[in-house]
Amino acid sequence: MKTKVALQGALGVGLSVCAALLLSACGGKVNMAEFNQAFYTGDKEEALKIAKGGKGVLWDYQSGVNAFWLGESKEAAKLLKSADEGIEKAQEKLINTGYNPYVYESVLLDLYTAYNYGSQDDVQKARPALNRAHDKQNQAKETFAKKIEKQQKQVEDLKAKIPEKVPLDKLEGQISQISAKYKVSKEYEKYKGFVNPYVTYVSALSAMIEGDRPKAENLYKQIDKVVENNEILNKDFELMASGDTQKRTWILIEDGSIAAKWKEPYKLDPASGILISAAVGLSAPLDFTFYIPKLEEGKSAFGSYSANGETIKLLSSLDAVAADELQAGAKMAVTLSILQGLSISVAKALATEAAASKFGALGAVGTKVAADAATDALMQPKIVESISTLPKQYLAVSIPNTGDEISVKGDGKEIFNAKLETCGDKSGSLESLCADKNNILVLRATSANAPVNAQIIKEQ
Repeated sequence: MKTKVALQGALGVGLSVCAALLLSACGGKVNMAEFNQAFYTGDKEEALKIAKGGKGVLWDYQSGVNAFWLGESKEAAKLLKSADEGIEKAQEKLINTGYNPYVYESVLLDLYTAYNYGSQDDVQKARPALNRAHDKQNQAKETFAKKIEKQQKQVEDLKAKIPEKVPLDKLEGQISQISAKYKVSKEYEKYKGFVNPYVTYVSALSAMIEGDRPKAENLYKQIDKVVENNEILNKDFELMASGDTQKRTWILIEDGSIAAKWKEPYKLDPASGILISAAVGLSAPLDFTFYIPKLEEGKSAFGSYSANGETIKLLSSLDAVAADELQAGAKMAVTLSILQGLSISVAKALATEAAASKFGALGAVGTKVAADAATDALMQPKIVESISTLPKQYLAVSIPNTGDEISVKGDGKEIFNAKLETCGDKSGSLESLCADKNNILVLRATSANAPVNAQIIKEQ
């Protein structure tokens, strides 16, 4: 199948672009803000060029996604495979690669691999990639447990470096209080076990089009447990039950930008500071800042979508999946942040008082000035290393191939258009979809004034 990138519509930056920070992974340094600016304003050629300047898993992933949307399938396959191998190595050996992927990011890596093979009509490679994505979701609890195990070892190592007199048990209340703030909103409560319903939906839809009804029904039922009474699922169920043979085009939309993850500063509560200072013999209460992850809600590219006049409905929220995973590890994240801050601050405070004792006020002032300068630098907002090319949410609709064209609109503005024509033994294209075949078309809308990218990932 010949695929090209559809560049239609006009877009602006819906993503809240990160501050100009350098994000490094495995030795490579790339300006993430510069990369996001290019990606979300539609200049994916420039985004790919920037991403390929980085090294390691994070930037192989970013580059691979870019290459897929540009229709550079061979390059995408190579980069995504490299990223996948890097993630597997990190998870198996519990090593730090400079980028510690969330479970959902690892799952989506396989989804993009399946997309990429599907766009080349390589079903033999696309199907296993989809199966891997689904299997990873089923194994997510085990994967996350390994991540927590790794963090627990970090906690024990940190505790060993902190003076024995420090009353660590007194910090438990603050840890619980802060981690409780991670409760996700009620609308996301059904997203359990790090499951992204969209991944399962792509697998179910592919199985239905291939004629594997038992597998399709099983997968659709799995999604229905997470997103009950969803109009998209109900419509697909009806199609299977009716035996309708009318060829259709399924339009899947990746919309906007996923929630950004930041490190938010918190102050040690004064009561704990007094207790710790007294325990280690400091003359003044201990005062330090520690950092925990914070989600900043993602941005939508368009408020509404339609295809041939039919509304394209929301299927799942990636923001919700991210929020659930962040919530699951909240207490451990807070514990690590407090212990890291405590370890550094106690050592600095003891060094300051030792300097004052040995060299007088001048020595103490010098140490304090250096410590304050370091604290000021740490107080700057920091983005948590994660994939920035992912969408905020997924939408879907199916349209019967009965008209002359497929026209997709975002907020009433046409963002994609293709003719519907009989193909016979030939393959379709993004300019002319096959009216006599079932098509799965994926669109990537990054922001309201940027070109929309498109790929056909199935034609049967």
